[in-house]
Amino acid sequence: MLLAGKTVIVSGVGAGLGHRVAETVVRDGGRAVLGARTAANLAKSAAEIDPEG
Repeated sequence: MLLAGKTVIVSGVGAGLGHRVAETVVRDGGRAVLGARTAANLAKSAAEIDPEG
């Protein structure tokens, strides 16, 4: 758990690299602060990355 206790700001989470980076951060025990171009993309990605919130 390399990222346990760490917070990472990730932009461009709507698709592609940003989305994958955020998934990796959460999977490795960190917290991801997400940014996307639209609220709809942000909500969709947040639900996919961490369904528990």
